[in-house]
Amino acid sequence: GRAYTVIGVGPPGMVASESPVLLEVVIPVMDEREDRGHLAFTGVARLREGVGLPQVQAERDAFSFHMAEAYPENWTREGEVARGLYALTRQQAMVPDNSTFWLAAAGFLMVVGLILLITCSNVANLLLTRAHQRREELAVRAAVGARSRRILGQLLTENLVLFGLAGAASLLLIRVLASVIKGGWLFLPSAGVNFDVDARVAIFTFGLTLLAGLTFGLLPAKQASNTDLISAIKGEAVPLRFKRFGIRNLLVGVQVAGSTVFVMVTVFLLQSLSHVRDLDLGFDPEGVAVLSMNLDHRQYGEEDGRQFLASLKARLEGMPRVEDVEISTRVPLEGGSTYLGGLEPEGYPMDPGEPVLAGMTVVSPGYLDLLRVDLLRGRPLLPEDRGGGEAVALASQAFVDRYWPGEAGVGKIIRREGRDPIRVVGIVADLPMRSLAEEPGPHLWLPHNQWYEGDVVVNVRSAGDVRSLLPNLRGQVAELDPDLPVLRVDLMKNISANGSLPQRILSMIMGIAGALALALAMLGIYGVVAFSVSQRTREVGVRVALGAEPGQVRRMVVREGFGVALVGLVPGLLLSLAAAQVLRTFFLGADTLDPVAFGAGLMLLGTAVLAACLAPALRAARAHPMGSLRAD
Repeated sequence: GRAYTVIGVGPPGMVASESPVLLEVVIPVMDEREDRGHLAFTGVARLREGVGLPQVQAERDAFSFHMAEAYPENWTREGEVARGLYALTRQQAMVPDNSTFWLAAAGFLMVVGLILLITCSNVANLLLTRAHQRREELAVRAAVGARSRRILGQLLTENLVLFGLAGAASLLLIRVLASVIKGGWLFLPSAGVNFDVDARVAIFTFGLTLLAGLTFGLLPAKQASNTDLISAIKGEAVPLRFKRFGIRNLLVGVQVAGSTVFVMVTVFLLQSLSHVRDLDLGFDPEGVAVLSMNLDHRQYGEEDGRQFLASLKARLEGMPRVEDVEISTRVPLEGGSTYLGGLEPEGYPMDPGEPVLAGMTVVSPGYLDLLRVDLLRGRPLLPEDRGGGEAVALASQAFVDRYWPGEAGVGKIIRREGRDPIRVVGIVADLPMRSLAEEPGPHLWLPHNQWYEGDVVVNVRSAGDVRSLLPNLRGQVAELDPDLPVLRVDLMKNISANGSLPQRILSMIMGIAGALALALAMLGIYGVVAFSVSQRTREVGVRVALGAEPGQVRRMVVREGFGVALVGLVPGLLLSLAAAQVLRTFFLGADTLDPVAFGAGLMLLGTAVLAACLAPALRAARAHPMGSLRAD
């Protein structure tokens, strides 16, 4: 509804000063500059030399105090924090300062770190096997005068070169992934975020590679440098006894423990998502389409806005297969929140300075019926609840439990300074408004006829396939006002699915990590068992010569493999139980000790261990006794 003239074009990649979001359009402050209650502004300042952030904050505090005195209605307390101006550095403004962000970042780094630990353990085991195969070479070097320190340095250098090549390959992979993200091929928000592989990324990558190489390359090199010269030069086989807690088996145990954590947590998350599908949301999003629009964009006044919404409602109700059309200001489980503060519930003993607030949604009379929400007590909102009459509201059961515990709640009065008292005429069941993992909080449902809002959601319930209505909904708005932008046309079930989006993303990440970790653990078990079989050729030949059946040989090898796996399986299960308890609130109320989930996880792990042992076991069972005895 307003024309703008483009007076300049910014450089590519121009971002906001307080966030990494790419700026597409920048407009000057106009009507809002005299609005003392407008909260959407961020001031940007370059400090003089010698001026620190505490000085700036002190000035902001003094300014906020004077603003609160001059404009008390706009600068009253909201929530638990007094409204004011807060000074932040640009870095502080761009990085979220909340526990959820840092917990998510720490959790992601733990996942990546655990996969790195599993991978390095596997590499260390392979280096141990390689060092054993080079016993004769290293013994000859020692016999002609090479000191243990010289041999250790050579082996460690070779191992570091191997890790260095991996670091270089990872940098190439990082560049490819950065290009993919920049190109918008993934769902990640790439706008304005720097994904360039610069010197800092390269230094960090090679520093981490060097640390991993020193940590996991030193042990194989140290063990290989301590070789028995006589037996090695003679080519005598080293007697290999199965040690449950030998170095190789401990390294494999680390891999099995890590993969167990990933697999069990992944299975638990999948079981949790299955629980979500069967969860009673308290409302029915199926068959409902939503249109979002803001009449304020076209400067509709309250009277014109109500008339426009009434005309749109009538047009939509006249469409085929449309059962009901209602207005609201929010969609359940969409995220975000709108609160009504400064409340004084009747009979509630308020402490001095205690903020009393509740979530609020402004709706038309039949909105809760459209969502199939249960009315627990009292009456619903009616078309007769209009301006000029008694102010009414519906309260959630959580509101009653918080402010009127043990009471029915119907008929209670809620006072708010500067507004007419609100009478609670009905109590409705609690609905999850922000996420499925949160505890339901106090919520009020206010009639749109008494609380006009221009920023609204039009909800349309269809008796048939609601998808067939979507192409025509925007056109109905355009016929009434071609210049009014429809901000969104979507299915309510798609929007409500955001309530489980973090769980679905975490399940995807953990599933990929679990598959990778399990594959690495299988490779480690296979390597240890195969090496053990190769070193026990004579023993196997003797057993077969004395009458051992192939099945007995296979069981012996598989039993050894499961013994290796048990080194890490038990601690891995304990760690996965601890992880499940820590993340219990994130799992949407699912049973963290669900026997089906743990049984499925154990079955998957057992199958993986059996698959890793199968090839060495079959090879050992096919061994000919004469060939095995001659091999020594």
